[in-house]
Amino acid sequence: MRPFNRWVRKVKVYPFEQVTQINFEEEIPPQILGVSPEIIPNAWRRVQELYQTGMYPALGFTLRYKGHLLMDRTIGHAQGNAPYEPDENPKILATPKTLFGLFSASKAVTAMAVHLLIQRKQLNIDERIAEYIPEFAQFGKGYITIRHLLNHTAGIPNVEGENLSLDLLSRWDEIIKMICLLQPETSAVNGGFIIGEIVKRITGKDIQTFLRDEIFRPIGLETFRYGVPEQNRDNFAQNAMTGYPVPTRFRKMFQKSLGFGLREITEFSNDPRYLSALIPSANVYCTSDEACRFMQFLSNGGELNGVQIFEPHIIREATKRQGPLQRDSTIQLPLRYGLGFMLGGDVTSIYGDRTPKAFGHLGFTNVVLYTDPERQISVSIMNSGKALAHPGVFKWLGLMRYLAKVFPRIKDF
Repeated sequence: MRPFNRWVRKVKVYPFEQVTQINFEEEIPPQILGVSPEIIPNAWRRVQELYQTGMYPALGFTLRYKGHLLMDRTIGHAQGNAPYEPDENPKILATPKTLFGLFSASKAVTAMAVHLLIQRKQLNIDERIAEYIPEFAQFGKGYITIRHLLNHTAGIPNVEGENLSLDLLSRWDEIIKMICLLQPETSAVNGGFIIGEIVKRITGKDIQTFLRDEIFRPIGLETFRYGVPEQNRDNFAQNAMTGYPVPTRFRKMFQKSLGFGLREITEFSNDPRYLSALIPSANVYCTSDEACRFMQFLSNGGELNGVQIFEPHIIREATKRQGPLQRDSTIQLPLRYGLGFMLGGDVTSIYGDRTPKAFGHLGFTNVVLYTDPERQISVSIMNSGKALAHPGVFKWLGLMRYLAKVFPRIKDF
């Protein structure tokens, strides 16, 4: 019998100096901000340890403190170093300008379109979805509200089997029609399409255009968007399946929750049809720093670069706990939910110990963007290695635990 390790999918690991890119022009020396200079190399060493696991072709890490950039770095290759890829294949280094896919972390971005409409009194979060999309009420879904969509309790099943294809992603109206004909069950990707349709029916704009015009451009986020334009296809991190073989139980769980298997999700995410699509719960792309700046924007109470988009009370409502600690159906971890966000806590928090004010979102797999207003830090950890379970997960969690430990909480926050 072959050793189990023979089946582990790993990328080729290169010397750090060959594959590290640092945004020296914008990183601020920590001493200027009163931060111990030891924090920077210690945090980066943890990112390097993640890379050494061989699970991540490319990693991006950005850390902001009090709104200032402390770290904006990448390590690895954006393209050309997937497991079992020939050594002679062309390799493109990841840089701070590389675009990473957020996957399910896109939900936090999409949710802010809803919150902006709430602020403008164009939408009520406790109204039924059917008030905006009457045909959605079919097959027992009439009770589902917009709040249900945002706090992960809507119960909208995913489209599976023969009805599911990459070609379908370009046919928005057909997707909405199919979702309206489904019976309530579970939800991962489809809730984003419904949010996008609500935005479209209220504003007359697709959610891509609405967010670009009303949030991204005004606050100076240039790369944030659903999908990757064709002219930028040589500047995004291609995803690769890594890690241990996925047990049958987990394959079925992900198929049911996401509508795709893990391998299919990874392969589809590099397909031009996926990159050209608008998938509100799954395919936001941006640089690591812009993901971090988006979280800084929310931590600031809806302001960035002197531009106030949200009223602070809207952000507080969006990040208010909506129910008890519950197990996430996709990642199988206990989480607290706000309205579009995964929340921290004093214990059992993905963002480290004693992080009750932290909020953000995870993406498939080990992608995370979050902010902790008590510590005045905003963080993004981007990657292109899609491994379900491996020892590197503990190093990933350890990085967030380290940041929570070394940045003190503000006592009068």
